[in-house]
Amino acid sequence: MRQLPLYGSVTFVLSARIALDAHRIRYVMHDSFAGGLPVSPTCVLVDDGDFERACTIVADLQDTTSAPAPDACDAPVFRIVLNAVVSGIIFLWLMLALHR
Repeated sequence: MRQLPLYGSVTFVLSARIALDAHRIRYVMHDSFAGGLPVSPTCVLVDDGDFERACTIVADLQDTTSAPAPDACDAPVFRIVLNAVVSGIIFLWLMLALHR
C-alpha cells in the first residue's frame, strides 16, 4: 500500500474518494481524528498496482475551495458606487420636496 499525495481541503480529499470509487480503485482512508466530528481524512492509501493510475485520477481533480470567487475584489467598489447613487437620488428628492 502506498500513500496518495493529497494536499488540500477535506472536500478535496472526499472528492478524491469519489473519483477512486468511480474507477473501482480500492483504497483505505486514515482519519487522525477517528470518531470525531467533522470527519477529516488525512491519508489515503491505495494498492501498489493501482498507485500510478490513482495518482493520475487525483491529479485531474481541482481544489476549488481555496480559490477566490470571481469579481470578489469588485464587491466593495460596487457597494460604494451604489451607495453614492442612492444617496444622490435621496438628496435630489429632498431638495425638490423642500422647494415646493
